[in-house]
Amino acid sequence: MLFTRNTEKDKACQQPMLTLYHNSRFLSNEATNRYMELNLFRRQIEIALNGPHHEPYQAMQKKANTYKCLFLGLCLLFLALGVLIYQHSINWASYALIFSNFQTAKIVMCSICMLLSGASFAISWGIRPEKEAAHQLIRRAKNKLTRAYSRHQTESPFSMGEGKKRYNALKHTYHRALDKISESKEATWLLVEHIRKASSIESEERVRLYNQAILEFNDSLHAIINRFQSNF
Repeated sequence: MLFTRNTEKDKACQQPMLTLYHNSRFLSNEATNRYMELNLFRRQIEIALNGPHHEPYQAMQKKANTYKCLFLGLCLLFLALGVLIYQHSINWASYALIFSNFQTAKIVMCSICMLLSGASFAISWGIRPEKEAAHQLIRRAKNKLTRAYSRHQTESPFSMGEGKKRYNALKHTYHRALDKISESKEATWLLVEHIRKASSIESEERVRLYNQAILEFNDSLHAIINRFQSNF
């Protein structure tokens, strides 16, 4: 094993992700005590580290494979359509106003099918569970950041003078937080690529490293959003 999970890392992985099914933190102690068995089961999930928020790679794998199959199917469909158009003689008289002869129309239609087939294959090839999971976190983080930004704008109406300075500071901090999200994303992308290309890592260890990279990315997004909210 190239890496082992220490106690501090386990605690970090137990931090909730941007979306979670934990509703107990919104309830009072009296209401929480009514669901003792549910809370016990939830604690068992946290201790075992096998909840969906602890395994974002596996949670996204099924959806990513579905998208892969969908775009691969489109690739084969456009490829078959291009071959069909190329091998069969069709009445291209309706295209006479656009093309000088039917052969030109045939070549153009085949080229379009091949381009669409190639684009579908490229999209299918680029879909990976670890990146899809990170993209999902980015979308949710940006939505949460935008809601916080809008809330600060409505809670503190800005006018001339001091209010204008506060508005400029809020806007600057918001764009700075977006830049921090982009920087964190690039760092995570680079780390994920190193994990993917490492030939000495076994499959099970690779999945575990993907999960830890995504969880670490989630922690950095939490820190960026919390820092933005604490400034105002």
